[in-house]
Amino acid sequence: MEVENAINQYVKEVSKKAVASNKSIYVLDSFIKEISAKLEEHGKSVRALAENFYSEMSSLKQEDDIILFSYNFLCSLLINISHSYSGSLLNLIGEVVEPFQQFAENFEVTNNKIVGELQNIIDELQEDKKKVLKFQDSYYRISNQIETNDKSKKTDSAHKQKVNVYSEDEIEKLNELHRLQAKSIQDYKLQIIALNSKCEYYDKIYQQHMQTMRSNHEMKTNIVKQSVSKMIRNVVLIYENLIDASREMDSSVFEERFDELNDIEKKKAVDQIERQGETVPTPVDEREDFVSYTDYQRKVQNRKIERLSVKEKVAIRLIAGQNQTDLELIDSLVTLVFRESDEKSVNKGLISEEQYQSAI
Repeated sequence: MEVENAINQYVKEVSKKAVASNKSIYVLDSFIKEISAKLEEHGKSVRALAENFYSEMSSLKQEDDIILFSYNFLCSLLINISHSYSGSLLNLIGEVVEPFQQFAENFEVTNNKIVGELQNIIDELQEDKKKVLKFQDSYYRISNQIETNDKSKKTDSAHKQKVNVYSEDEIEKLNELHRLQAKSIQDYKLQIIALNSKCEYYDKIYQQHMQTMRSNHEMKTNIVKQSVSKMIRNVVLIYENLIDASREMDSSVFEERFDELNDIEKKKAVDQIERQGETVPTPVDEREDFVSYTDYQRKVQNRKIERLSVKEKVAIRLIAGQNQTDLELIDSLVTLVFRESDEKSVNKGLISEEQYQSAI
């Protein structure tokens, strides 16, 4: 029973270590998956941010090109970062996440299978051990009866001084006990032989299973080392790729391009003003000059004259003659013309056709 308890206890310890080992693998497996998921989520968030920014930027119809360039530069940087995340994430999944997940699953299956088979071996040996103990107990019990009976008769013989102390019934009973003892010895020995044979058979399987568990543990150590190393390399590579992706779009590049475009925009603005003769309005343009009442009347009169036809303007100039500065006369003529309708002024006799033709 001591051997049985020792090996049973040992298998229980092995089982506990296997469960703990499985858990440690899945802790790392979960961590690797979580890192991968967070990186993917971050990459998608950056891309969504860039796309939303680009959409809003596209709606700025009246904005200057230089400002749109600034927004577009920033948007392109975010998209490059997103693409960098996506490419790095594929490497991480292919080199670390998927291989380690497959290993974790196989590792647990192997450990659980071995622990289960070891426990089955121990359970079966324990059952056979119980059978041995059962035959052993029967053998010892019968032998004890024979021994007890023999001691009792020897005691009686010493007191009664008799040569024949056994009756026929007692002799028959004693013979039966010896036959049972012989059978129990045979059964006991056969059961021991069967148990020992099974122990030797299972010992080979047991040793193979223990070796598999040791190999599995060594594989675990190597895989963890490789996976963590690849994980570190890929995480570092992600940030190196981010630097590479942004190196061509860093602040110095932006400022240089911005200044170049800004100079171009300024030159285009100056050229446009010079070409169109335009000036930039300033508060100085809001200054006022003194306007006399006579000048005011002349402006009003001019606005009225501007509304006349060419023939009507000629007619007024001819009628006024030398009195072009007589505001009252001019105003009367304009008023008279306004009461007439367009071309009818000639037909009413204000001027003749010959006068009009010679005037123009």
